[in-house]
Amino acid sequence: MTRRTGWLAAALLALGIGAAQAAFPERPIQVIVPYGAGGPVDMVARLLAPCMGERLRQPVVVVNRAGANGDIGAVAVRQARPDGHTLLFHASALTITMALAENPAFDVRRDFVPIMKVAAAIQGVYVPASMPIRTLPELIEHVRANPGRLNYGTVGIGSVNQLATEALAVATAMQMVHVTYSQGTPPMLTALMTNDIQLVMTDMNGAQSALDTGRIRLLALHARERLASRPEVPTLAELVPAMSPFIGMLWYGYVAPAGTPPDVVATLHGTLAACLQDPETRGNLRRAGYEDQQIVGDTPDAFRASLDPEITRLREVGRRAGVVLR
Repeated sequence: MTRRTGWLAAALLALGIGAAQAAFPERPIQVIVPYGAGGPVDMVARLLAPCMGERLRQPVVVVNRAGANGDIGAVAVRQARPDGHTLLFHASALTITMALAENPAFDVRRDFVPIMKVAAAIQGVYVPASMPIRTLPELIEHVRANPGRLNYGTVGIGSVNQLATEALAVATAMQMVHVTYSQGTPPMLTALMTNDIQLVMTDMNGAQSALDTGRIRLLALHARERLASRPEVPTLAELVPAMSPFIGMLWYGYVAPAGTPPDVVATLHGTLAACLQDPETRGNLRRAGYEDQQIVGDTPDAFRASLDPEITRLREVGRRAGVVLR
């Protein structure tokens, strides 16, 4: 072997070693959930993490970075190294910042790479069981008779549940006081159970444990059609036709920092797709209340294509409800 061919062989060997060392994933994957532990977004992330870790052969660690309606966690991921080892598992609020903020902390279309919308969720309209209210029309009548005296809770200004509640208030001429719970859904539901607040619109799956206690009551679904699992619960489309422009599904999905290599995105998407078909993971999602029609599992391209129309729709919701993020 000549000196030149020996050098070339050594260089090729080094390149081969480097490529092997760069195989994804090289280390544990951190999934940032921008809300407090125990809420619906956190719950779905933790249900998927074991399957992801098993298939990727690296631990998948869920980390809560709550605050600013999810913006703190989102900014942390935007600033992370774009190598697939730091992911953001967010909700529809990811597009709300773009739609309503005067100076958004990020541009969801520029600063992140979509991986997959995993699941859709439906909001329920809840009141304390201690209130003598059993239907949505009764609630509307009660609030109208007591303008400004009842409180409604959300996880923050500009959150999906604030937009939904304000839209309902506009459609029904209700006047209520907004109370925020920046640490997430669990403390908000605790306040509902103790009658510190009198109305919450939130993801049904995240509220199921509180509903099971018998201390809160479900009045209606923020949906167009009744659920097969809850045929007795009416929808806002039935009860408040003026709400129709505001009715839509919530979603939970994964994104990565902009610049994440396409092959890494493909690996992550393939892993998630397999996990959504995994019998154990699917069973866990069902037990958590997610029906088969709520499992989305779309492609990165479909996820990306949905962003602009969604931002446009949310801007209209915010305008009609008078919600602006400053």
